[in-house]
Amino acid sequence: MSNNRVVEITDVPVGDLKAYKGNPRVGSIEAIAESLDENKQYKPIVVNKKDNSILAGNHTWMAAKHLGWETISVAYVDVDDNSAK
Repeated sequence: MSNNRVVEITDVPVGDLKAYKGNPRVGSIEAIAESLDENKQYKPIVVNKKDNSILAGNHTWMAAKHLGWETISVAYVDVDDNSAK
């Protein structure tokens, strides 16, 4: 049995997503934007399907918004609030 919770990987409009309010991490949006501009996106960000909140990749999403990207690659997961934390 697999523990993989990914239910879908797709490109999503950047404006459809929202930052996870409990995200404790701090990152350099400018450095991530520079990397995205040069290398594009290597892996999808992780988003909870039930409310479009970003569980992993908040700073990548912010950098993509900064660069004016229309879409970003997302791995949707289907998790409850406890698992999202």
